[in-house]
Amino acid sequence: MDYLQGFYDGTLAFAEVVEQKRDLTLFKISHEFSLMIACDSDGGIGNKEHDFVKVENWLTGYFGARVALMEILAAKGRPWLLIDTLAVEMDPAGKEIISGIRKACAEAGVHDLPLTGSTEDNIPTVQTGIGVTVLAIVKNDQIPVGSSQKGDLVAVAGIPKSGPQFQVEPEDPELISLQDLWRLREIPGVHDILPVGSKGVAYEAGELAKSAGLQLRLGETDLDLLRSGGPATSVVFSLLNNDVLQTVKEAISAPIKLIGELY
Repeated sequence: MDYLQGFYDGTLAFAEVVEQKRDLTLFKISHEFSLMIACDSDGGIGNKEHDFVKVENWLTGYFGARVALMEILAAKGRPWLLIDTLAVEMDPAGKEIISGIRKACAEAGVHDLPLTGSTEDNIPTVQTGIGVTVLAIVKNDQIPVGSSQKGDLVAVAGIPKSGPQFQVEPEDPELISLQDLWRLREIPGVHDILPVGSKGVAYEAGELAKSAGLQLRLGETDLDLLRSGGPATSVVFSLLNNDVLQTVKEAISAPIKLIGELY
């Protein structure tokens, strides 16, 4: 079936080509491939007069792009375009935010990823607001969402942190890096991966279990499972067994915490 032609002609409805998988939206373009879309937004974080969390503009851009890129990379998508919608003037705030976006792209292994977007150059702004959307292509048979198995262990890579409680910095060794995520997703025996957002580890681990039709049994841990993960400072993932867990610990630099199992 030619999904693109069918949708264009109106013979295929939205429900036949568009699918939501957790925070990802998929548009099926063929039996083999889908267009994958991930988004993030940030408001009141920057260096303008009424920003609630005061940080350099490039950090706002960096972490906004990082969230959407991590969603895509965790699901094994290949990014081909990043859209930045910035509710600030281009110069200087927009340029500074875009420099952070480009830094995140470079760390994600897509330093030459095309960017497009818009800024607010008509109205003076007193508070920072940005949106980031990443478009990617993914093979339908490689999407790991819902791939967890009964008996899998569940672990967290990175420590969940968010402002204003924490000063979140890209070089913090307790954060999972984009390079770590690349390595994690290629390890045999690692199944599903889900970046941790504002709802915390426990919520995301539950979503990981639910997407595979399983239940989560939490174990003892010193990790705060309810604290916001902010800009995807950690990821929760399912894995086959303790041997795979040891391989993960040797492969990535972020701290690893075992939090439970699936049944």
